[in-house]
Amino acid sequence: MKKLALIFMVFFVFSCSTKNSINDKSLSRKGEYPSLPEVILNAGHRGLEGQTIRLADYRGNVVLVNLWATWCGPCRKEIPVLVELQERYKDDGLVVVGLDVDESESKELIEDFARQMKINYTLGWIDAKSQKEFLKLSRFEGVPQSFLIGREGELMAIFTGGSAETISKLEDFVGRAVRE
Repeated sequence: MKKLALIFMVFFVFSCSTKNSINDKSLSRKGEYPSLPEVILNAGHRGLEGQTIRLADYRGNVVLVNLWATWCGPCRKEIPVLVELQERYKDDGLVVVGLDVDESESKELIEDFARQMKINYTLGWIDAKSQKEFLKLSRFEGVPQSFLIGREGELMAIFTGGSAETISKLEDFVGRAVRE
């Protein structure tokens, strides 16, 4: 298991990217994106507080799922924006969920990191099987990557990499999604 975690860590270290890639179809056209596969919606992710995180439990909210790791530079650049979005739109039904792709990162490491970064949203880990399902959608094998999910469980946008343009689009799309 440690060997598998090391392989994923090495893979993602070299994949961590500021490359810009945005799937930016219109948010206003219902049916433009498919519903998320049940395997993604119902997967149980281990939460930092010991809870099980299931995306299906957030139906009725706009959910931004962010795949990240503490060692990822572009992730660190993006996190303050995610913190700000969670604060600004929490009363409008936005839920940000950060899933660490590196299962070998300890709870203590993530808690210290979350304190330093003032993270105000739900954190947990994503296992290799669930990562594969998200990667099928994004076709991007690095971090950060985020998935914007509408109130009815539909995929609204995918953001990959940590470029300034990607982060700006993410902010815009989240604002539009919570107003729909």
